[in-house]
Amino acid sequence: MACDEHGLEGETKVYDIFNHVPACGGSLMKLWGQPEKRQPTHAQHLFNGLVREWLWIGLLLLPVTAYLSLNPFLALDNPLYDGLRKLNALSSADMQIQADALSGLLGGQDTAQVSGWLAALLSTTLVALLLGLLLYRPRYASWMTLGCMAAAVLGSLTLMRLGQWWSPAACLIGLLLGYLIWNWRRLSAVLAYFGWELARLDDEPKVLPERRRAPASKGDVLQGRIFALEQAVSRTRDTRRFMADGLECLPVATLITDPRGNILLANRIAREVFGNELVSHNVLEQLADLGYPPLHNGVRPALSALELIEFRDIHQRSLRMEIAPLLPAEGDVALGWLLSLTDLSKERDAQQHRETMLRFLSHDLRAPHSAILALLDIHSDDSTVFAQIEQQVRRALNLTESFVQLAKAEADGYHFQPTLFAMLVMDAFDQVAVIAHLKGIHLVHDLDEADEGMVSADQSLLTRALFNVLENAIKYSASGTTVTLRHSSAQGWLECNINDQGAGIAAEDLPELFSQYRRFDSAQGSEGLGLGLTMVRAVVERHDGHVRCESTLGKGTTFSLRLPLLDDC
Repeated sequence: MACDEHGLEGETKVYDIFNHVPACGGSLMKLWGQPEKRQPTHAQHLFNGLVREWLWIGLLLLPVTAYLSLNPFLALDNPLYDGLRKLNALSSADMQIQADALSGLLGGQDTAQVSGWLAALLSTTLVALLLGLLLYRPRYASWMTLGCMAAAVLGSLTLMRLGQWWSPAACLIGLLLGYLIWNWRRLSAVLAYFGWELARLDDEPKVLPERRRAPASKGDVLQGRIFALEQAVSRTRDTRRFMADGLECLPVATLITDPRGNILLANRIAREVFGNELVSHNVLEQLADLGYPPLHNGVRPALSALELIEFRDIHQRSLRMEIAPLLPAEGDVALGWLLSLTDLSKERDAQQHRETMLRFLSHDLRAPHSAILALLDIHSDDSTVFAQIEQQVRRALNLTESFVQLAKAEADGYHFQPTLFAMLVMDAFDQVAVIAHLKGIHLVHDLDEADEGMVSADQSLLTRALFNVLENAIKYSASGTTVTLRHSSAQGWLECNINDQGAGIAAEDLPELFSQYRRFDSAQGSEGLGLGLTMVRAVVERHDGHVRCESTLGKGTTFSLRLPLLDDC
C-alpha cells in the first residue's frame, strides 16, 4: 500500500506531465517566437509501451474473469453450500454463528441463481472499470481497488436481498489480479526508465571527480538502481556546488534566472553592482532600478527581447549587458537565462583620456608647428638657418601625424561601411601622386572606378594604410623606377600586391618589419620613426585581413594585403 501511494507518486507525475505536454506546449515558445518541435522522449515511448501492456492485461484478464463467473463451482446448488447449510450441527460456538448467518440469508426465501452471462457481465464490468481507473488515476490505485471490491460485495448482498444469487468471488479475484499485475508492470517500467536514464547519465563526460561508494550487489536490480540514483544525486549536488563556487569567482556581475526572470543565483560582484542580495527578485525590476534605459518607460519585455547595450547606471558606471539562454540537453526552449554586466568604467575613462591625447596631438601640438611654417613662409630668405628650422618643423609635424594615425588605428572607433576597393586605391594614388612626381617615379595600377570589388572598410584608415605602403615604396625606390599595384579576387578574398623596384629588405629584417620604432640599414638616410608599417598592420588586422612582405635585396619589395570581400560580391 505504501509503495503504491508514495513509491509510484513520482512516476505518476511523469505521466501527468506527458498528458499535459500538448496543452502547455502551445504557450511555450522558442527563443525567437516559434513553437518548439519535440521528438518523443524515451519516457514517452516507455509510457506508450505501458499503455499497450495495459491493453494486453485487459484482454487477458477480462476473459479469465468471465470464465470464473461461469464456472459451476460458484453456482448456488454447489455441494459446498450444502455443506455450509449443515454447519448448524457443529458444536463449536464460532462455527455456529457463521452457520446461523448463512442459514438466515439462504433459508426461508426462494433464491434464484442469476444467469451465467449476467454474472460474467457484472464481474467483467467492475474489472474493466478498475483497469480504466488504474490507468487514469494510478495514484489512488489501492483505494480504487478496495472500492471496487466493496462495490462487488455490496452488489452481491443487494441481489441476494432481491432473491438473486451472484457470487462476487470471480469479480474479487479479477480485481485483485488486475491490481497486482498492473502495479507490477508499472514498477517494472519505472525501474527500466530509471535504469536507462541513470546509465545514460553515467556515460556522460564527468565534469568533476566523483566520490565512488561501495558497489551494490549485481543480483539485486532494485539495489543497483538505488546505488546509481545515489551517485546521480551526489553528482548533481557536487555540480551545483561547483557552479555556485565558479559563479562566485567570476570577475563580472553574473546572474542566473528562471524563464520568468526570477533570480536563482547571483555572484558577489552582481550583489555589489545592484546593492542587494538579488535572489528571488525579478531581474527586470532590478535592471530598471539600476537605470537600464529601455525599462524607464515602465514596459517589461520578455528577457529574449532585451537590448544588449552599454549604458550608464545611476552611479555613473559604464555597464555592458549581455544575455544568453540556458538550453536543455534536448529541446530548444530556454530553461532560464544567464545575464552578465561588465563594468567598463575604467576602460571608458582610459579611452576618454586617449581621445583627449589624440585631440591634443592632432590639433594643439600641430598648431604651433603650423604657425611656425606660416611665419617662415612670410619671412622667407636664403638663410640656411631658416631652411633647417623649416625642415625640423616639418619633421615634427610628420612624427605627430604618425603618432596620431597609429593611435587611431589601434583605437576602437572604426566606422565600417561597404566600400569599393577601387575608390580607396584611387584616393591613395591621388595623395602620393605629388611625391612620386617630385621623385620621378611612375605609378601603375590595374584598377578603375568601375571595378566592383566591395569590402567592409573604415575608408579613412584603410586609405591611409594604402598611402603608407605606397609612400614607403616611393621613398625607398630610385628615380625613374616604377611602383605597381595589382589586385585579384578568389574564394571570398581580395588580394592587393604593391611592388617596387627599390633596394629591397634583408631577410633577417623581415620578421621585425611591422614592429614599432624599428629602423633597418636599408632605411638609412630616410626620416621616420618606424610607425607607418605598424599602423598598416593594425588597420588591416582590424579589417579581418592579413599583410605580409616579400623582398629580395637589389630587386625590390612586394607588400601583399588580403581583405575579405563582402558576401554579395
